[in-house]
Parts: sequence; C-alpha cells; structure tokens
Amino acid sequence: RHTAEITKDALGWLDGHAGSRFFLFLNYNSPHEPYDPPKEMVARIPPPPLGPRDRHVRDYMAEGAKDDAAIATLLDRLDTLGIAKSTIVVVTSDHGETLSSAHGGFAPKHMPVRFHHAVGNFEETTRVPIVIALPGLVDGGRAVGERVRNVDIAPTLLELEGLEADPRMSGLSMMPLVRGQKEADARVVVTEGRGSRGILWG
Repeated sequence: RHTAEITKDALGWLDGHAGSRFFLFLNYNSPHEPYDPPKEMVARIPPPPLGPRDRHVRDYMAEGAKDDAAIATLLDRLDTLGIAKSTIVVVTSDHGETLSSAHGGFAPKHMPVRFHHAVGNFEETTRVPIVIALPGLVDGGRAVGERVRNVDIAPTLLELEGLEADPRMSGLSMMPLVRGQKEADARVVVTEGRGSRGILWG
C-alpha cells in the first residue's frame, strides 16, 4: 500500500487508542521499486556534485524522504494527542539497497546485485539505522557505536517495559550499551537475504 494510505490509517488508529496502552507496528514499503517519488521529495535531494548523479539513486533517496515526512506526521500526532512523552518510538528498516556502482554483476538466475537487496550482503545493504526515542528514560542524541542487530529490538523494548525477555530470544537488550557499558564478548552479526547469508565478525 502507498505511504499516504498507511499514514492515514495509522493516524486514525492513534486517535482511537491514545487513551490506552498500545503497541503499533507500521510497515512502510518505500523505498521499493518501482520508484515513483513525489516531485517535492526529489527536490530535496541535492543535485550533483553534492548529491548523486545516478537518477535511480536519487529516486531511491526521494522515496526515503517521502517516508521520513510520513514519520514526522505520525510524531506530530503523538504530540497533538499529548502522548509523545510517554510513547517509545522505534524507527528502523529490514534492509538497505545495494546502490554502489562497485557492486555490479549478477547473482544466480540472472538476478542483478546492484539496485537490489536479496542477493548481496554488503554493508550498504545490511547496515540499517535503529533509532529509538525514549522520552524520560534516556537523554536524546546518544549514539551507540557497537554493532547491534535488529533481533535486539524486542529484548530492548521488553526491558524498557520492565518485562523479562524470553530465554529463546537470540537478541540482547541494547540498554546496557545505551548506558555506556561495553559487551564482554563481541557478537557475530548474521544477515539473511532471499538468496544469500552473511556473517560479520571482527
């Protein structure tokens, strides 16, 4: 579904649940092909030489800007409803995209590596942001430099809610790292795509 549709439904849902405890999971599908960003979002991407020359890359970034604007709309609604200071917000992604011209070629079954995410485990494809707003719990603007994994998100949220993580979970809460502690042992990072797997270590 289109970003605007998802956002409209989410705003209505928030209006109906602002007075109770809630967990809301939103999944925007942009930026995914076919790229068709609004012109005003394309205008946000700096032209060369500051911005990318490749039109495909520019459109990808503009699709990301479209979802950025939608997230801002949702955060504004939390503010309007008076629940921004009591709501934990996590923004992340399941993958990036292999955009670098250095990563051309084809995978088995003639699937292109560049402008795709299913067959490459380059960091531009697998390294994604995890941004967490923790009003009243942690000062804003803090960055964790250690490698974390998206399977760490659920144990982190459980800890913030004062709940025990299920022992079957392979992820760990990120809160010790947020508080400045270091992990005793570095952890391997496993990535999985439709057509490939990767291990990041050291």
